[in-house]
Amino acid sequence: MTAPAPRIPTTPEEFPDTGPHALGGIGQRAIAKAIDLGLVIIPSIVAAFAYVDVSGDEVKLDDIPLWVLALPAVVAIIYETLAVAITGRTVGKWIMGLRVADYANGAKPGWSASAQRTLLPNV
Repeated sequence: MTAPAPRIPTTPEEFPDTGPHALGGIGQRAIAKAIDLGLVIIPSIVAAFAYVDVSGDEVKLDDIPLWVLALPAVVAIIYETLAVAITGRTVGKWIMGLRVADYANGAKPGWSASAQRTLLPNV
């Protein structure tokens, strides 16, 4: 005789305070987002340095192409969409013990849902 599968919460009130179906706290989410932003911003800054002109005491930022300025948003969208669709979490979420789950069934979101949840805050 097998035990029945645990019931997945379907309304916000049904989520437990702790355990496998508990919602992540604001602190956990903020730290996870900071880690992920660091992973995205650092390569973008390195790319921008290739276009910075330092002459003596003067720093010129005039020649930075528009694509370099858009790079962090594009990389963030690709990174988070791929990570969430494939594994259900980003590196920051993994470090903080969080995962992204479909509200209805607890499964990791598919490609469309992953892209939608990433596009809004990054655009």
